Amino acid sequence: MIWINNKYEKASSNFIPCSHFYDIWLPGKRSKESPTKPSKDVLVFIDKSASVSYTSPDVQNKVKNVIQQAVNDVGGEGDEISVLYLHKNTRSASPEINYTVPAFRVQPGSSTIQVNKAKMVYFNGIKKRKAFIYDSTLNLFTIPNNSATKNGTDVIGTLEVISRMAHSQNVKTIYLFTDAMQASSAYQVNPKSKADAIKLADQHSKRIAKDYQIDKSVLNNAAVHFILPYSGLNTTHNPNLSYYWIELLKQFGVTADFN
Repeated sequence: MIWINNKYEKASSNFIPCSHFYDIWLPGKRSKESPTKPSKDVLVFIDKSASVSYTSPDVQNKVKNVIQQAVNDVGGEGDEISVLYLHKNTRSASPEINYTVPAFRVQPGSSTIQVNKAKMVYFNGIKKRKAFIYDSTLNLFTIPNNSATKNGTDVIGTLEVISRMAHSQNVKTIYLFTDAMQASSAYQVNPKSKADAIKLADQHSKRIAKDYQIDKSVLNNAAVHFILPYSGLNTTHNPNLSYYWIELLKQFGVTADFN
């Protein structure tokens, strides 16, 4: 089973669930090849505001490529990927999809043949799980938002969600599929120039620390990738928004880029 759309869904017949891993390896000891590098937290936010559309073929290709990259980012023991919606009430969002790569374990006294067979099942299981997550995430882009949450966009709220879900010691990669247009009653972002954007970001950063439950120790060194719902030929993106977000996120130790 996998956590999809706020419930556990049955996987396809060729999908190996986590419990199958545990039937083989628990109780036991960690493999000597357990990773020593920090685990990865990958969070994907899909903007479901009325202003965003993913119907363009060029945008759909962009979405597929970036989601593939996001899924490929995880694979080591303890790596976690979460997919959430971004809308008027982003800060209240819970994962539509969540998966943590399980530990590889072998029973004490297992032979080399048994260990190698267990490794093959383990890595094949992760590969199939990631393929399932890829398909399920793409499906989320097609689901319409018919609720009132489409009537606003709280991109800033992602900082609170990241603070709540990520881990300070992990490598954090965030993918924001959004037009980057913050539209909430408390924070309206429509800078007219680069200087205006930087000034506004500085003003907002002081308020945000009070208005949102943000943990800078978790946000520090996170990398945020804005994936705009445009292609190169039809973009309507305001470049001053880029200056705003880069400056704002820098105040919280976060780097940002736009694609």
